[in-house]
Amino acid sequence: MWHIDVMRRVLFALALAVASLHAVPAVASDIDLRIDNRAPPGKQPSFTLVVNKDVASASVDLKAGAVRLRQKKGPQAAGGTIDFELPQKSPGILNWSGTLDVVFADGSKASMPLTFATEVQSSNFTFLVGKGDLDLKNDRLTFKSQRATGRYEVEVYGDEDELLASSAQDFENPVAAGDGVPVQWNPKKQADVLRINLKVFDDNGAFRSADYFPYTITIPHEDVVFDSGKSVVRADQESKLQAALPEIAKATKRFGPAMRAAGATVRLFVGGHTDTVGPSSTNLSLSQARATAIGKWFTQHGVPVAVYARGFGEGMLKVETADNVDNEANRRVDYDISVDGPTGSLSGWAAVK
Repeated sequence: MWHIDVMRRVLFALALAVASLHAVPAVASDIDLRIDNRAPPGKQPSFTLVVNKDVASASVDLKAGAVRLRQKKGPQAAGGTIDFELPQKSPGILNWSGTLDVVFADGSKASMPLTFATEVQSSNFTFLVGKGDLDLKNDRLTFKSQRATGRYEVEVYGDEDELLASSAQDFENPVAAGDGVPVQWNPKKQADVLRINLKVFDDNGAFRSADYFPYTITIPHEDVVFDSGKSVVRADQESKLQAALPEIAKATKRFGPAMRAAGATVRLFVGGHTDTVGPSSTNLSLSQARATAIGKWFTQHGVPVAVYARGFGEGMLKVETADNVDNEANRRVDYDISVDGPTGSLSGWAAVK
């Protein structure tokens, strides 16, 4: 009799299917067949015969498309194993079919047709921490992975890339792909979090790592006054921009250690806003032009980082008003130092040359 054992830790979405199992003649527990049908990057799937009765030879003839394995091994005494490595090296899934034939030392024989799937994993899988999935107030986040999660490791850093906290968790039952995985840490002190390094392991040990930079430093400044409907920085307003330069330099320096540790890039984000007077399309264009004008001034006056600009028009009011309300607080331009910007993404932002 044959015993089929698919290793629990390597089960995946295409579950093993073994068709028409039978042995000729039937011999109780003579062979156990263990199929390791999921291999990490750089490895190959395999299967093992656990020999409970002396074997003279074991032969396999398997095909998966153009890939074929024809191999004969043995002899092997009872209590040992015979290993077959499948010739699958490239990432992806292959569906195998063929036969396994065994000749025992006593001259008896057994044969079995096999049908099963194997996977070689790519080292590239993704996981995501959405902007709403990060809760720094309560020292936690949630991520979702493209693959089942077997473990995570997290490190949290503050100023000067000081390690504030670290934690890890193994999951005896891996968290299914696409399900939220909660991550919690306990900082040794309360401080601004400049960098989070998250390492996610799938249920087969492959891992990916990513850095997150949740902290944004808003630069204090006096708003530039533009002529009505214009986007040219007037000469009498340049002193306001000049006064912001030391603050930008100080904020950039604060991010320095974290950036060097992670190989990331810190940026200055200039966001333009208007009140609700006038057509929304005109306000959007005007706010973009004013943010770009200020961004260009900074790039021409020694700002040590890349500058990005974006106009929000009346889409992000500081003070909620009805339409066509003249409100000075809503006519503003924000300066923020961070990696991904105040919106959490570079999407919609334009690099200022």
